Amino acid sequence: MNKIAKSMLTAAAITLTGAFALNASAETMDQTLVRAPAVPSTAVSFTRSELATEEGLAAVEARIQRAADRVCGVTTYREAGSVEVFAEQKACADEAVASAMTRIGAAQVASID
Repeated sequence: MNKIAKSMLTAAAITLTGAFALNASAETMDQTLVRAPAVPSTAVSFTRSELATEEGLAAVEARIQRAADRVCGVTTYREAGSVEVFAEQKACADEAVASAMTRIGAAQVASID
């Protein structure tokens, strides 16, 4: 499969799933998965206490961004070989990060109850 077709498949197929323990413990380790068919998956671990501060939340989001970049194949423009491929990789990663952060927010709300 050529690089452009693979990138298009990656961008179209990326999905995120989250596994969140709804335990009341503030130090319970949670993970969010970045997953797509025929593409590597990456788990990002975090604790609820990290989500309680702006610095902690920023650190979790940075880890999610790095995981999404790996899963979506984000490289530099020069390594991607074209603006189109780079744009597809970046769009895939942006969607993955947004979805993961939404899932983390939903899990936080669910754990309050």
